[in-house]
Amino acid sequence: MNLRQNTLLQIMLKEGSFQTIDSLAVLLNCSEKTLRNDIKDINTFLKDNNFETSIQTKQGSGVHLSLYKSEEAYLHFFLDTKILEIRPELERFYRGMIALLFSSQPFTMDSLAEELYSNRAQLKTDILRWESMLQTFHLTLEKKSHLMITGKEENIRLFVLYYFYQVAPTAMVQTIEPYFLEDHEEIFLNILHLYEQKLGQQFTNNAIHHFCIYLGIMIKRIRLHHSIQQTNETMMIDNDIKKLMEDTFHIHFHQDELAFLDKVMESGAKQWNNAFIQNYTITNQTKHIADIFLKELQNTYHQPIDKTLYKPFCILLETALRRKEYDMRVLNYNSNQVKFDYLPVFLSVVKIFFDHKELHDLHLFETEYTRLAMLLIPYFKELNIANKLHVGLVVNCSIEQAYYGKYTIEKALPNIEINQILTELDMEKMSNDEDFYISFNYLKTEKPYIQISGMLHSKDIEKIKSSISDFQNKNRKSLFSKKYEIKKISSITYDQLTQCLYDEMKKRNCFDMNLTQFCDQIHIIKLFQDDIAIIPFFHKGIKEDFLSIYDIEKDFYMEGVCIHHIHMLCIKERPYHELYDYLLYYKHHLKKDIIKP
Repeated sequence: MNLRQNTLLQIMLKEGSFQTIDSLAVLLNCSEKTLRNDIKDINTFLKDNNFETSIQTKQGSGVHLSLYKSEEAYLHFFLDTKILEIRPELERFYRGMIALLFSSQPFTMDSLAEELYSNRAQLKTDILRWESMLQTFHLTLEKKSHLMITGKEENIRLFVLYYFYQVAPTAMVQTIEPYFLEDHEEIFLNILHLYEQKLGQQFTNNAIHHFCIYLGIMIKRIRLHHSIQQTNETMMIDNDIKKLMEDTFHIHFHQDELAFLDKVMESGAKQWNNAFIQNYTITNQTKHIADIFLKELQNTYHQPIDKTLYKPFCILLETALRRKEYDMRVLNYNSNQVKFDYLPVFLSVVKIFFDHKELHDLHLFETEYTRLAMLLIPYFKELNIANKLHVGLVVNCSIEQAYYGKYTIEKALPNIEINQILTELDMEKMSNDEDFYISFNYLKTEKPYIQISGMLHSKDIEKIKSSISDFQNKNRKSLFSKKYEIKKISSITYDQLTQCLYDEMKKRNCFDMNLTQFCDQIHIIKLFQDDIAIIPFFHKGIKEDFLSIYDIEKDFYMEGVCIHHIHMLCIKERPYHELYDYLLYYKHHLKKDIIKP
């Protein structure tokens, strides 16, 4: 089973309902014939691996996954573990990093290629990807007499911890985790239990797993004489923890080594429960920053935050501040997907941080903005619900019929607010303040309206519902009506790209910031969809919306992702519901492959 077939099966497993062959072919960028052959191959693959589940075809409906519920969990797991088999570049990355960072022997280009069962040409391509990943942690791959990764020891360990969990975590569990854990998992858990007692808090299961891997990385690096030193930090670790570790691993742990371990532990996610939230004491610094942000949020969107979200927001913010202080990047598996799925929420949160100097000067890590956005999704959802469509009801009937119509429509459709009841003549005299009109009669007008019967049957309500979508789509189209620019690039470095984007923004007078600040913001707001890097700027200095597309002919890597297209999407300030509509329209066209070079 190839990568496209794996992706198809993952889609069908997620969706569950019938889907047409043509829509799936568009989604996977292949022909309908290829897709039908893929379905045959997938069914053979499932049968060969003893699954009862299969893809079924129904004429007139399309195809769907006939899933045996008892097989669902295992099928998810099975597909994840197959990722490494069909994406050999991941396997080479894991093996390459283990060779360069956890082996006592030096490697040349030729010897490393041999270690990876690869060749020199393929290794050169792989190194381009690796360098883009290393750069995130201020690390360098030196290519002199032998290959060597250089940089701060702390960053090397955090790099391994971060990127080994970035892609295909289930596959990694099967192939790589045992290398780090060996037979020490029980002792690692004992160490973590002592830490929980010291902190008076429990870690989440994911955090515990995360720490176990870090301890494994730490032990292996120290045994290779790579220790954290000269940090000038005070050791906070208890002597009983230190003694347990030294007695078990027969290693002397330097004070700075243990001080950094403290930071790792303090930065970990704590288990949330009612007692934890109630007993948590917010620091004055965190409260000050949280109050600034939430005040700006309310001033921008004219709606206060739910009081129940205040303390959780402060807890997340305080953890983010501590991680920044410690220079501790912690992976959020959902970060890229959250950015894409909730892009208007993410951009709105980031914009408040960017626009307020005291908040911007915090320079939080990218994933921290994502975490805060995830917490505030209910707030922004309420904003959209609160944003009612303003409708005029045009009548030629008695007063009781008019008010009955208003009451019935608003009750059936809570997102509609009938501002005025008026005649056709009154409507023509009005400016375009209403989103659209509803009438019991045919109207000779160019204004948008829906004609329904005065009886207000269920089919009338359904007609209004379907027409609303049509009106909204027209609005979205108008928001995204300007022609986007496409620039062809044969090859480019990351620095050249950022300079190019910066020059375009400056030329359009979009903001007043230097190149360094601009690059910092790109790092935070960018997201990936397939081979597209989307850079969505939602900035107060942007006067008009525009989309610039950079089509890169040669492979270009950003944080290990192979990119062929850059979308610089710049959005002027607008109310949240308009931002939501704008981005919904953009994402719809992106998924349908309408926006393309």
